[in-house]
Amino acid sequence: MQLASLKLPKTWVNVFFFYASALTLINGLIVIRVSRNWTLSNWLVNYEGGFIRRGLPGQVAYVLSRVTHLSPVVYVVVFYLLCYVIIFWSARFFVLASSLNLWVLALLLSPATFSYQFLHPRSGYNKEIIHIAALALFLLLLKKGKLSSTGVVLYLTAAILIGTLSHEGNIFYAPYFFAALMFSGRSFREAAKACALPALVGVVATYFCSKHIGNEQIVTQICSSIGYKFEVPNSTEICANGAMVYLVRSRDFARAETIMFIHRYGYWKVFPFFAALALVPTLGESLVLARARFSRDLIVLWTSVFVSFLGTLVLFYFAVDWGRWIYIHVISIAFLLLYLDVQRVERDGPDAPASEIPMGRRIIGWAFLFAYAAFWILPTGAEPIRLGYVGRLKYVTHYSNKAASEQRGQPD
Repeated sequence: MQLASLKLPKTWVNVFFFYASALTLINGLIVIRVSRNWTLSNWLVNYEGGFIRRGLPGQVAYVLSRVTHLSPVVYVVVFYLLCYVIIFWSARFFVLASSLNLWVLALLLSPATFSYQFLHPRSGYNKEIIHIAALALFLLLLKKGKLSSTGVVLYLTAAILIGTLSHEGNIFYAPYFFAALMFSGRSFREAAKACALPALVGVVATYFCSKHIGNEQIVTQICSSIGYKFEVPNSTEICANGAMVYLVRSRDFARAETIMFIHRYGYWKVFPFFAALALVPTLGESLVLARARFSRDLIVLWTSVFVSFLGTLVLFYFAVDWGRWIYIHVISIAFLLLYLDVQRVERDGPDAPASEIPMGRRIIGWAFLFAYAAFWILPTGAEPIRLGYVGRLKYVTHYSNKAASEQRGQPD
């Protein structure tokens, strides 16, 4: 299929981002109720019981709540919605400036990129979005020429330090920043020099996080500082049976649980298939860029992907929610490919008018995009596989009926 075959009015791109932003906002507010003991509690980990991994955002929220006398939950919601504002603002810029070819549109509509958070309300608002927002903003600033050499070092140092202290797993996605620098016209030596200090800071921060994984005393103090009791039985509250509890679990427990999930739920069959499906647009766009003589950049990109993936094997070994780690890879690759696609448009100019493409081929292209966007979903962990938006409608209907039944006092 020719590169320009599915060009569409840019108004529809704005419609998509308005739709995605609205659903992201709505689901971001729903998370306050449906994922208190996982998503919210993870963000609310703080340093009130001493230094502990993943505590930076919660400490900021705690300090702000003390100053303003508002619940720290308010600031958590502001934090993750602000991350999505940055992600969508940056993505919109790159998509509108791109060639809007078939694979760019597939990257835009994929359930594994900008729709993940409202297809997965319980897992789409975790702290890995700090990395995604930081990478998206970094690419935007590079494209607009807003960062000096010193500014690059300071930005990367802050981004990697904040990301690592928010969730130590973010350090394994740092190679994508190096690829971004290479794409901006810097040599390998210049990019390596700019990344040296940020990488050192990130490694040191990761080391300290690994030495302060948490214990019951610290977590009890954290929960007390935000007004909750630690490990309330049979509850979905912020300090019960969720992320706070996992801060006192050992690495041996986490590893054993992950191995059990792998065997019980067939992870080796499920996740390679869906990861490959999520990567289809990235491979298609890579072929387009290879034909446009971007081979050097693509080598840098996929080498960075390989290095980052090797690092994230730690996450796949100790955590059961494999879909989250795949999602971060896919959306990071998507942003970098969009950056390269914009460079290709700036170099070569706009494509031939879409009207020159036979109607039959355009229909096939749109049918592919519809099927690709609507009928699958990247699973997070061991949840039942749903058919994308179709499955999401069934999911919403089920919980709507359940709520109605509970109001009538009837069993679901």
